[in-house]
Amino acid sequence: MQPLVDPEISPEVLRTRLKAEGLLAFAFRRPAEISRLAFLLASLCPQPQTAVVGLLELMANAVEHGVLGIGYHTKLHLRRSLSLEDEIERLLGLPENLERQAEVVVELKGDRLWFTVSDPGEGFDWKPFESFSPERAAEPSGRGIALARCMGFDRIEYQGVGNRVQAVISAPGQLQE
Repeated sequence: MQPLVDPEISPEVLRTRLKAEGLLAFAFRRPAEISRLAFLLASLCPQPQTAVVGLLELMANAVEHGVLGIGYHTKLHLRRSLSLEDEIERLLGLPENLERQAEVVVELKGDRLWFTVSDPGEGFDWKPFESFSPERAAEPSGRGIALARCMGFDRIEYQGVGNRVQAVISAPGQLQE
């Protein structure tokens, strides 16, 4: 697995490597890494402008909840107080978190792209967050999974305890020779 995305890698290089290798894996832990990697991976998709939203949501959740252990209610409070980013940076600097990271694996299987995002966390019950909820409609948190579900993916499926999610998208002709 590559530790971080090379800032010099282009979508064309990524596409060529994926076609040649069939599978690419990247580790991430910082918001800037998430953003750079999500935009790069979305460039592989037929509708990158929507796929990037889903990837950003799934990857941010992996860091916030899985790597750093920020729970739903804590994240909600931090978002309301506009201090989530500061708390993420503080937690990333703690000794117990220095080696913790999430990863995303992208696989090309036929005419489908499989994005698997996993983290070292204890997982969570994702079922209440699969769809938009009237109770959370005005909240600044708790809509990411539902948003990812409707943003360019054919399917999103959580596995095991919830610290691993697969998002699948058809890419007919996108990566074929």
